[in-house]
Amino acid sequence: MSDNLTADEEKTLEQVTTYIARELSEGKSKEQIVKDLITKGWPRDDALKFVEPTELLLKEYKKSPEGRQTLVTAAKRHIIYGLLWLAGGMTVTYLTYATAGTDITYVLAIGAYLWGLIEFIRGLADWLKYKN
Repeated sequence: MSDNLTADEEKTLEQVTTYIARELSEGKSKEQIVKDLITKGWPRDDALKFVEPTELLLKEYKKSPEGRQTLVTAAKRHIIYGLLWLAGGMTVTYLTYATAGTDITYVLAIGAYLWGLIEFIRGLADWLKYKN
């Protein structure tokens, strides 16, 4: 950071950079992020000055061994959470079905199944993409 920036300005700069990196990581295009910044009152040139270097740094980070290891670790976490959500959904469904007795009302935890499946597939796809 620059020596001319105050502590508040440095904090704001860090927050903007983190926001841009997070949006890029989540799949937003550079142009979408620039549009978002413009709607927040940024001039287009200033928005591009922030988004373009952040995009390049993020691409370099993803190619580095450290970045790939971080992405693999995050992918494994998504796989585990997905499996836990699936297991939780199955457990809730089984327990409510087993205790229903003659009453045929029980919980089918579709939300947990779907979320678990999404997390698992997301993690597996990322793991396959970033593993050595």
